[in-house]
Amino acid sequence: GIRDVERSRGLGDVYKRQGWKTASKKPVKNQNLWKTLDSLNNTNIQWFYVSGHTGNDMNELCDKIAKRFITTKRKRSIIK
Repeated sequence: GIRDVERSRGLGDVYKRQGWKTASKKPVKNQNLWKTLDSLNNTNIQWFYVSGHTGNDMNELCDKIAKRFITTKRKRSIIK
């Protein structure tokens, strides 16, 4: 099976049950990404919680990749 990391323990299911709203009734940020993860969810994926920024090598790598993507994306959008 596939293993992946969910940064926020069980939030995907909670958001879905609440109609993609937060506890304060505001729209969930990155809703499109949460919905994509939800659509990919099946019994071959095992979700587990990893605390962010606590020295977990794979979590730190994912954070670094995400930050680099954001920086690159911003530069490209400025050029266009």
